[in-house]
Amino acid sequence: MKCISAVTIGKLIEAHREHDEEKFLEYAKFVGDAYREAGENRNARIIYKRIFGEYKKDPKDPRTVLDEQENNIVYVERIQMKKYIGCKLVQAEPMTRGAYNCFRGWMIPKDEDPEDEGYLIRYPDGYLSWSPKNIFERAYMEVEDNKDLPSGVSIGQKMVDDFITLKEVKTWGDRTTVVRCVLRNGFEIVESSSCVDQKN
Repeated sequence: MKCISAVTIGKLIEAHREHDEEKFLEYAKFVGDAYREAGENRNARIIYKRIFGEYKKDPKDPRTVLDEQENNIVYVERIQMKKYIGCKLVQAEPMTRGAYNCFRGWMIPKDEDPEDEGYLIRYPDGYLSWSPKNIFERAYMEVEDNKDLPSGVSIGQKMVDDFITLKEVKTWGDRTTVVRCVLRNGFEIVESSSCVDQKN
């Protein structure tokens, strides 16, 4: 993981004084990458926006472009990225974007709505972040406390029900039933049950 040190800042200042644009951009992008790898995406966006707001026409940048329509930074990876799925147990509570910025002691950018609904999230290592409501609720579901389990939580009936977005039940004849369930992650489960005597 990249780390911002006094040497990094010194090199950045040195490049600025020498009017070495290529070296300056290299170290400035290093700082942005360090923030991104640390999960400080907001700070990374600020750095990248300052760089590419001024140097966005520079054809030498292979990774990041400025999305004019969204007024935001979009990462464009030239390499073929693999897909990953993760599982994290976090703590969270509802909090607006404005309240989160106030909590952090930040001034909210003019292009962001302080009334946006979302969640304050605390990760197992203590790291805090904020997520928009729709993104958070697509990725996480509330679990129940259970001190008898090593994880401290258990999956209740409500969580199981909430994970199912569609349920279809069909009966063939008078002895066979087929159930199809579609889960929130898009996975489908199809099960069937048959009996010799319909009374069973």
